[in-house]
Amino acid sequence: MSRDIVADQLVYSTVKIDCKKNGIQSSGTGFFMRKKFPNKEHEVIVTNKHVLSGYDNAEIVMVASNPDGTPDNFHHVTITISNLQKYVIEHPDPNVDVSFLCISNEIAKLPYSIYYSYIDADMCPNEEQVKQISAIEDV
Repeated sequence: MSRDIVADQLVYSTVKIDCKKNGIQSSGTGFFMRKKFPNKEHEVIVTNKHVLSGYDNAEIVMVASNPDGTPDNFHHVTITISNLQKYVIEHPDPNVDVSFLCISNEIAKLPYSIYYSYIDADMCPNEEQVKQISAIEDV
């Protein structure tokens, strides 16, 4: 695996999310994204509102990291987040099914290393670039 190859980076930016509340479950995926602000960088998991909305707890499955900083593809780590809604920011438009799960602080508290990459918000196209995307590039 090469950290310089975009396809390899994308594999490690995607995580599985399982949510629970009173025996009801929701599952989905999300991807890590980093956004730079003047005073701080924030890493969030971007996912669908319907995956997180109304649930109390979430389990996020991630790849463990080897001591040398490479991914340990044979070992996965599950991060459990209680009081989930405290970490969720939903898109303000009810018709947009997107949420951010803010877990940077939770990752920093872990007693072990995990391996992940993120998509930088600077990689997102601006309005002019979106107009130039062909139909085959929709997704």
